[in-house]
Amino acid sequence: IGSPEDEKLRGPGETQCEVTLTRGYWVAETPVTQAQYSAVIGKNPSWYQATGERRREVEGLDTSDFPVEGLNWFAANDFCRKLNEEAGLGILPDEFEFRLLTEAEWERACRAGTTGPLYADEKITKLAWIWRNGKRPRKVGGRAPNPWGLYDMLGNVLEWTLDWSPTFSSGNR
Repeated sequence: IGSPEDEKLRGPGETQCEVTLTRGYWVAETPVTQAQYSAVIGKNPSWYQATGERRREVEGLDTSDFPVEGLNWFAANDFCRKLNEEAGLGILPDEFEFRLLTEAEWERACRAGTTGPLYADEKITKLAWIWRNGKRPRKVGGRAPNPWGLYDMLGNVLEWTLDWSPTFSSGNR
């Protein structure tokens, strides 16, 4: 995990080091949407929605397919816990569970198994909603996927990981 010293947009604390993952895992194709979160939890905490703190910035837009944001680590884990309660209804095989990825798992999925620089600065706006081209969250899947077919691994919103720290991915905040 981490990034090479010469990677553009490299942040502090991103020293590259080798990590061994001991088990496989599945990753959703896109971040959780406001509609998905609301269906499971029963409310939408997002700032960027019709009744949210940043409603003026999305006035007149359908934000149901925007990523859910405005939640803390505990709320993200509660969402996973509630999904696991539903797993008894045959959603998942017994040996699987919904949970946040560890930071190492998230980074491997984001980098699609590569270890070099993620993306050259000039290409980032084609692949991610960042402050320069987005200024707020956008509908999930609105940019090109990474080589593993995962959308919005960079930008759009911050991602919580199981090991507590929010994963900063050149996001909007």
